[in-house]
Amino acid sequence: MYAQLAVPFLVHALVLFVPGTLILRCLRFDWIWAACLSPLATIGYYCLIGQVYATLGIAANVWLMMLPAIICCVLAYHFLVRNNECIDLPKMAWWLPLLYITVGLGLGVTLFLTRLTRAEIFLQAYDVTEHLNLTRALADSGHFSSLGTSFYLEARDAAINPYPGTYFYPASWHILCALVVQATGADVPVVINASEYLFGCVVWPLSVLALLQFTCPDKREVVVAGSVACMSFINFPWVLFIYGPIYPNFAGFSSILGIVTVFAMLLSDDKTPLERGILGGTFVLFGIGLGLLHPAAIFTAGVLLVPCGVYRIWKLTAQKREGIIIPSVVAGAFLLACCAFWYFCFKHPAFHDIVWHNWPKYTQTWQGLFNIITLAYTYQYWYEFTAQLLLGLCVIIGGVYALHTPGRQWLAVSYLLTCIIMFFCATREGNLRQLLTGFWYSDALRVAAMCVLAAAPLAALGLGWFYTVILDFVDRYNRQRERTTHAPKIATACLLLFLLLNFLPESEMPGSRYELVLNDKYKAAKPLDQWHGASEIKVRSLTRTYHSFHTPFGDYRAAFDAKMSEARVISPNEDIFIRRLSEYVPQDAVVINDPMDGSFLTYGLKNVRCYYRNFIDHGFEETRESMLIRTNLDHITTNAAVRDAVKKIGAEYVIIMSHKGSASSFINLRGDYSKTYACGIRDITPYTEGFELIFRQGDMYLYRITAE
Repeated sequence: MYAQLAVPFLVHALVLFVPGTLILRCLRFDWIWAACLSPLATIGYYCLIGQVYATLGIAANVWLMMLPAIICCVLAYHFLVRNNECIDLPKMAWWLPLLYITVGLGLGVTLFLTRLTRAEIFLQAYDVTEHLNLTRALADSGHFSSLGTSFYLEARDAAINPYPGTYFYPASWHILCALVVQATGADVPVVINASEYLFGCVVWPLSVLALLQFTCPDKREVVVAGSVACMSFINFPWVLFIYGPIYPNFAGFSSILGIVTVFAMLLSDDKTPLERGILGGTFVLFGIGLGLLHPAAIFTAGVLLVPCGVYRIWKLTAQKREGIIIPSVVAGAFLLACCAFWYFCFKHPAFHDIVWHNWPKYTQTWQGLFNIITLAYTYQYWYEFTAQLLLGLCVIIGGVYALHTPGRQWLAVSYLLTCIIMFFCATREGNLRQLLTGFWYSDALRVAAMCVLAAAPLAALGLGWFYTVILDFVDRYNRQRERTTHAPKIATACLLLFLLLNFLPESEMPGSRYELVLNDKYKAAKPLDQWHGASEIKVRSLTRTYHSFHTPFGDYRAAFDAKMSEARVISPNEDIFIRRLSEYVPQDAVVINDPMDGSFLTYGLKNVRCYYRNFIDHGFEETRESMLIRTNLDHITTNAAVRDAVKKIGAEYVIIMSHKGSASSFINLRGDYSKTYACGIRDITPYTEGFELIFRQGDMYLYRITAE
């Protein structure tokens, strides 16, 4: 498994970090800073160059995407950037990024990679359709643009699209994965798992490092502590590995602190006009990349950025104007403009379906407050994770520390804003809740992840404070005994102790049991065989017996195993069936399928050119050929119109997979499942004229179309 993931991971890292590092170095960032901040620069660049190629009708590949940046940056660096001129930024030691990456990758192996049963395993939930099939379509077509996306992007596929039409979809993460698929030939699920590992365990830690190094350049202990603190929260990145799947949102959250850091640099008071111009352009490039990762990431960045903007604008104005009235008016105007933009987007029709998507409140007022204090943000909403008391204490201490440190107060205010949004998400209903939480679909898991983005720097401050207290105590003890205090040893001991206490392996008292069951009060809400995937029923709770001892990451491991063991649409037997199709079906052959049995995923999983690549139609009008095929294909020998429709799309095969569990899978999450949707396909049997059975596995069949 690890060998399968290694090459896609390394290629993904090169594709993500190389162009952005070169671009930022040409913009006069120090090499180390450029590397830490490079992901959003790369993503913004790919969005722009990919759109250029798409407009010109050029099918791009990994070399066409990367080489323009590499060549232009090498030339620009040689002729324009001389004498190692760099933007004035705090000096970052070379070993700090290595420390953050080492901690991130190490914990990622323990908490992510080792939990995967195989390299190509994937979360079987609603959004996976878009991610698997769109990534495959982009890789096949080389159409690297968020405009005009579809699962039928190649010309030959567009000609057989049963629901012709394209749509806008922020696809920058899919473009990254498609480039890796092109370069390595790996299956899409393998590349997705490599991408998750890269963003969660490399991109996220480096973005935290950049923010801490800029805001706390004089606090080495805080910067070092951040390497562990940023990976210590259950709700991000770990829970989002197994929730959704919301891969683009996850990538956006992992990158957000990069744009926050650049914004703080832009408004710092020691920059020249040239530096501000460079930082302003960088901020725009980062914004393009972040917005096309996931729109919610832009609003998340706004929550984190507004306190910084208000503080820095007030300070910059106060340096030029005496008194507090004018600075307060200017800072207030900025805040008012941000609120107006937020409200404008909330009312805009383009965001209507997002902001009014309602996940009901899930707890009461005092419980919601206690959840926030103990970092158990989503208690009573999803799986139950034990409260992180030590880490919560670090966040509180770090917040108090930040409030009393000039230049860092905005870090605490940003976290306070996220906590207010979290509180309304958990405990309230109504228009105000939707206004505050709607850009995250009122989804507590996404809001909780946003809280972690703001809490991570505070946790580093708190953990650094603990270290200084312990160091001071040990130093006073040693001075009384005329001994030498070794600060590096104490720092190492503190970090190891924190790791032990925070990541303590799961333990249970003898005789205890641990099981995942339905919450009793929801059993009557819907028939038992339909509760899986039903979003309106909040039954994702972990019920425990008494006398069990639990730890946060023990609970996480149990939740991980539970999520990954779910086989909703593609069962283990169906997975074997799909893998064997390549033995009988040529790679370019069009295969008619019944999407209601889960076969729409065969395109993204194994590049099978199935006719139906979704179980919904994106609102486009159906073709006549599609209507005939899905309702009357079994009458192909007696219906000339059906034969003509099959010939027009060039179909040669038909696959029929198992319908067991389909009605209770994510296909039916929003009432989409229909037994009769593809009755003309489903009714084909080994005795139906016009079809030859060439492979069977249980209740799954592969037929060759023989009707002339």
